[in-house]
Amino acid sequence: MVKRSQFAVILLVLFVLIPNTFAQTADTADIPVSESTSPDVETAPLAEPDPSPFAEDDEQSAAPVKKVVAKKSVWYGLRLSGRGVFLPQSTIEWFVERASSGVSELGYGVELYRRTNEFELALGLGFDGLSPDDGIWIEKGQSIPVDQPDLVEFEDFSWFSVDLKITWRTELGDMLALRYGVGLGLGIMLGDIYRSDFICANESPSSCGQLPGGKVREKEDGIPPVLPILHANVGLEIRPVPNFHVIIEGGLRTIPFLGASVGYEF
Repeated sequence: MVKRSQFAVILLVLFVLIPNTFAQTADTADIPVSESTSPDVETAPLAEPDPSPFAEDDEQSAAPVKKVVAKKSVWYGLRLSGRGVFLPQSTIEWFVERASSGVSELGYGVELYRRTNEFELALGLGFDGLSPDDGIWIEKGQSIPVDQPDLVEFEDFSWFSVDLKITWRTELGDMLALRYGVGLGLGIMLGDIYRSDFICANESPSSCGQLPGGKVREKEDGIPPVLPILHANVGLEIRPVPNFHVIIEGGLRTIPFLGASVGYEF
């Protein structure tokens, strides 16, 4: 027969063990079933690892680098020119009654220049012949045979010039530009002029001859050693190939001219 003390111990053990058993059962029910043991649960795909944060930078650094070439805006060049120099006899006769002829000579030049698309500054050296024909000249207000004319002879009469020119350019296309400009220069006079006294039998210059006892080939000393040169020009610039051009222009270098030049840029 179970004693009362033994029954009390049994009840105490049951009181402790039964609640713990139910608690463990409940905890076991709350544990989720493993995906690997449940055939009815779909397995979610594993997320792919994020790419390296430097991958994009590596791709960009591997891409070819395009060089940006600045468009050229200033050119320097050398130009050689040739021209015809013309001064009509009628123009000379604004200052004398009669001239032997007009001036029709050749000129040459070389220029160093700096230009942009719209503007050019040039420093030039040049040479121009200035000699009319030898012949009879009559001073303003006089006439033959009443007055005595002079036989005037020109010996290598010319000038050597130093010029500074400013030219504006208007592009008319890839190969053509309109040019117009002004400038100043100095002409160093070269050569000599000689005068001889003549006398005429009638109004025809062909009737004139040496005046007995008069001057014979007396050197003219009234010519200034240096004369100013005024420039005004207009022309077309043709560029058939890069860095090379041809200019056809006309205007004034104190004396009217028409010429052409070729230039190279670097």
